[in-house]
Amino acid sequence: MATTCGIGRWVSCSSSSPSRPPGWVHHELELAKAELQQKGRQAGAGAGAFGGAGALGLAALGALTACFILALNAVMPAWLAALIVALVYGAIAAFLALRGRDKVKQATPLVPRADHRDGEGGRGMGQDPDAIR
Repeated sequence: MATTCGIGRWVSCSSSSPSRPPGWVHHELELAKAELQQKGRQAGAGAGAFGGAGALGLAALGALTACFILALNAVMPAWLAALIVALVYGAIAAFLALRGRDKVKQATPLVPRADHRDGEGGRGMGQDPDAIR
């Protein structure tokens, strides 16, 4: 049977342990804080790179769109070429939206289903709070 105690009690018990030097909990927390700050900076740089890639990708899509329209313009009026390209893009967008909607419906709700059991006749962890201990 697991015992529970609060964080404050754990810190006070752990920091007064004779096998640990004084202030080790504070030191460990500072190390964890520094590591999280470093990872946060790395994640921020990665997010910025993704943003730049998205902007350049959008510019490339615009150039490709212009290329399609100019290619079709050789055999039809420019307005009709632009309309055809826009309709094709719209059809692709609609297909992707419907597919995404179906995937989200399959993934929701985000709570465990009642038919998931732990063994025969067992109660799932969502039904038994003691199961996670």
